[in-house]
Amino acid sequence: MNQVHVALQGKGGIGKSLVCRFLGEYLDAVCIDADPENRTLSECHSLNVREHDLLDRRNSIDQFAIDALMETVIDETGDIVLDIGASSFVEVNAYFAENDLERVFKNAGKELWVHLLVVGGPSQGACLRAVTDRIKASRDTADVCVWENEYFGPIEVQGETLAKSGILASAGFHHIILPQRGRLFVGALETMIRNGLTFAEAIDDAPSLLSESRFTTQRDELWSQLDHLFKKPAIEATA
Repeated sequence: MNQVHVALQGKGGIGKSLVCRFLGEYLDAVCIDADPENRTLSECHSLNVREHDLLDRRNSIDQFAIDALMETVIDETGDIVLDIGASSFVEVNAYFAENDLERVFKNAGKELWVHLLVVGGPSQGACLRAVTDRIKASRDTADVCVWENEYFGPIEVQGETLAKSGILASAGFHHIILPQRGRLFVGALETMIRNGLTFAEAIDDAPSLLSESRFTTQRDELWSQLDHLFKKPAIEATA
């Protein structure tokens, strides 16, 4: 059974494409960039990202284009990472519900994973509402993973961390924390993103041992969580 990973969130600029990039590299998956506005995932050239246009001639989201995209996903035999972008979130989310896509994927032998991001700062409330909405609409046919990103500030729910708040545990959702380290580590990751590199490429191209160590440390922190998420045995990390 192959997996379909979809990053769903109505807020832009919070790291959905970054999550898709990490998943694409970790899973060695087929990556599809269907973001109508920002082809950020496609900038990571070594992932060989496929692009799919969801807009019609009037630059509106085309339901037939969404349908064609999902047919492509169903026909694909490998694991898939799908980045749809914030601007098409409402239409794609409605398409999922109207066509009972979670059940269709399950019947097609595909394991659907929905990835939601929560960030700190001004967008935290909207992100948490998306998680709450997903809890209300959750079915047994999809695994849900919430990614915690404190790039814009700490995430707190009634004075507690997101994990300790109990929201995710009570819903049975999985949880990933993006590496949170000092400014030098953040700068290294920003450079990697800006240059369209995977972790493997950033480590190989690192200009110094310290830079290489920062990339390796962040990759290993994230990969260990993904190993646990996908029930993979831990292996010795190599640069």
